[in-house]
Amino acid sequence: MDPRETTVAVSPRVALQNDLSPGQACKRFSTPLVVIACAAARTRSDLWLFRRKCREYPEILSDGLVRRFSESICHKIFMLRGVYIGYKATVEQYRNEIAVAKLFRGAAPSLGDLLDTAEASVSNLEAEWHYSRLELGSPFLLVSFVAEGHMVPTRSSREILLQLILGRKTFRDRLSSTNPANFLGNIGDRVDLPFEPLQQADIVKLALKKPVADGSIKMLFVCYHDIPSNQSRRMVVGANQENWEGLKEIGDIRRRDRDYRLEPYIPRAWAAYKALRDHEIQEAGAINHKDYSTLQLGALRVRLAEDMRGHPSFLGRRNEHGQAFTTGGESHPCCYVCSGMMGYRVHMAWDRQRERLYFGSFDFKRRGDYPHSCAEVAASQQCAMYLVKNGLHEKY
Repeated sequence: MDPRETTVAVSPRVALQNDLSPGQACKRFSTPLVVIACAAARTRSDLWLFRRKCREYPEILSDGLVRRFSESICHKIFMLRGVYIGYKATVEQYRNEIAVAKLFRGAAPSLGDLLDTAEASVSNLEAEWHYSRLELGSPFLLVSFVAEGHMVPTRSSREILLQLILGRKTFRDRLSSTNPANFLGNIGDRVDLPFEPLQQADIVKLALKKPVADGSIKMLFVCYHDIPSNQSRRMVVGANQENWEGLKEIGDIRRRDRDYRLEPYIPRAWAAYKALRDHEIQEAGAINHKDYSTLQLGALRVRLAEDMRGHPSFLGRRNEHGQAFTTGGESHPCCYVCSGMMGYRVHMAWDRQRERLYFGSFDFKRRGDYPHSCAEVAASQQCAMYLVKNGLHEKY
């Protein structure tokens, strides 16, 4: 187990703000309270999914990753309960103020209503956790709670759950005996997870106009390698950054946790990212998107991404296949940057025009200083570690 798979839990800090006007209070607290409620509901869905999969495949409970999954759930409970208590200390005095209307389809609730909904959602998550421990027993009973200073996973609960499912012997045997292109191209269907959260009453009644952040990942990446030394195939799972937009107190913690896990690989990701960007500038100058149609820019970038395979900073390897997919289970192509940095062989059906449109819409300015944000980088790091562990050069 990589030592960076875990890190030290820290408590989210919420600054008390007792001098806000009613309008300021509504703007400050509406979104965070909704995110708390939705994140608790999403985590509860992960628990429900885990229990369902354990009933289908009891052998999952013998996997050592079960402890990591239970720690990740406890960590979320710890953070959500802590940040709720922090907000409650300030929001109570603004309980009767009406929340920001643009978040809701109908009449906006009061801040007090949102506070109560957040409390109900976190409490329901805690109840689901205790019920799961009673139903599943050992080894789920090994972890009862998380507190500041405990070691907690740097990976998300959904990422760990998918690794648990794909680690089953049935999946390993199927991967070894079937065409990898067919297997990976339909990985979302094969995993058979209802990725969307359960419709929970405490969230449904909010009548949100559109989805908000819920502390979950949005993209996953599954890849495999052929390892001649033991004549087997190894699958690894990577995920993008959890989405905590609107709840900075937890978002900053989880961003640091993921960056800590990827830290040894980040300089290499930066080098590959910069090499691709520099290559584009050398070929086409400082891109002015107005001078190119999306298709023209995309066609150029398809070639530039392929050119990167010969660059010293390229992170890709031989015999490396993979597939990205959304948490809705839909197969998805790698973005322009990931194609240029890592070049995984992707097996979904994908015509040239769609690829060019997709690559042409990428904007380096929006990515900013975060070259390791995608799920593919997290998978690539694990691939390198696994190859070295098996006595192969990481560029195998």
